[in-house]
Amino acid sequence: MKKITVLASFLVTIMMSAQITFEKAYFINKSGKRVECFIKDYDWRSNPTSFEYKLSENDPVKYGKISDVSMFEIYNKAKFVSEKVQIDQSSSNLNSLSPQREPIYTEEELFLKEIVDGKADLYQYVDGTLERYFYRLDDNKPVQLIHKAFDYANDQVGYNNDYKIQLKKDLNCASISSSNIENAKYRLFDLKRIFTNYNTCINPNFKQDIKEQTKFDFNLSIRPRINSASMKLSNAFDSESYSLGNAMSISGGVEFEFIMPFNRGKWALTLEPNYQQYKGDATLTVPYQENRTKHTKADFKSIEIPIGVRHYIFLNSDSKLFLNVNYSFNIPMDSKANYGRDGQHYYDIKLEVNPAFGFGAGYTFKNKYTAEARYSTKKIKTDTNSWTGTYDLFSIILGYNIF
Repeated sequence: MKKITVLASFLVTIMMSAQITFEKAYFINKSGKRVECFIKDYDWRSNPTSFEYKLSENDPVKYGKISDVSMFEIYNKAKFVSEKVQIDQSSSNLNSLSPQREPIYTEEELFLKEIVDGKADLYQYVDGTLERYFYRLDDNKPVQLIHKAFDYANDQVGYNNDYKIQLKKDLNCASISSSNIENAKYRLFDLKRIFTNYNTCINPNFKQDIKEQTKFDFNLSIRPRINSASMKLSNAFDSESYSLGNAMSISGGVEFEFIMPFNRGKWALTLEPNYQQYKGDATLTVPYQENRTKHTKADFKSIEIPIGVRHYIFLNSDSKLFLNVNYSFNIPMDSKANYGRDGQHYYDIKLEVNPAFGFGAGYTFKNKYTAEARYSTKKIKTDTNSWTGTYDLFSIILGYNIF
């Protein structure tokens, strides 16, 4: 346990000190002065309220505040404009819905993320689970596109979709039909398409700047491993405990990794079915009765299915560390232990393991080769009331990314 604590502390220290790169960028202050610089690119999931920048790569870090900056852009990545807007921040949580259909506005100064830049601009604002879209025509102030869930009669959920009325009124062009707008959901993909079509309709030479975005990605890896497992069974009826010893085994699995489309690909979800097996036995001498023994022997096999969250720590373009936490389920495969006395078999005990958390840390090279150390401890349940146990598993896992 002490070694695990030291390793965890070391990895946390690395994570805290790991740097996201500063990218070429610029910002315009409230006086209209343009400043070329390098901005730390967090690939923000929620809109920022400030940003870190350097005037040159070797200069100290400074901070750009929303009160001092009118806009900033990381070249070919993202652009944010500072605007005072009327925003409805009503909750969409079904347990906290407002009974009022109309938006409840407050004035806020926000960094809005530019999605489409043309005669009609589209902006996005995200703060945790809150997601709002704004639009601007020509040089007017940005206005929120209205979409609100509210508590209707008899605890029913109603939806104010007035954004469709706004779009029909202000984005009137031959290439955009009423059905196009009616079918557009309040989400980035649909709204971006509507605004792009409108700007192209108004100006056939319109060309949207293509900004590099972190995209949803998928990896499939084969995952052979060396397992070191131990099992302990306890019989409450006789107040006896059997440590069945440590056993080494080789097994394999496959991992499905889903890279999340935010924070520069630093977060992923994983699904990793793999095969587990363990064999062990233990013998106890009956107290005060020489040559009398009790014994148990386990033969455990299962398909383990861990579902996990992974956080990457980028070291350079080829290397990255990662930390995992997963919650695993097990499908038993005729797993059992037998119990006997004096060499005679008495009865069998069916073995299963409860779902449990596991933790791991590893290293990836060139997004192709992976090595990971993982630990978990699980409670054993049986088909009897008197037998319980624990199953501890430490694995060294190698990985090869197929695609």
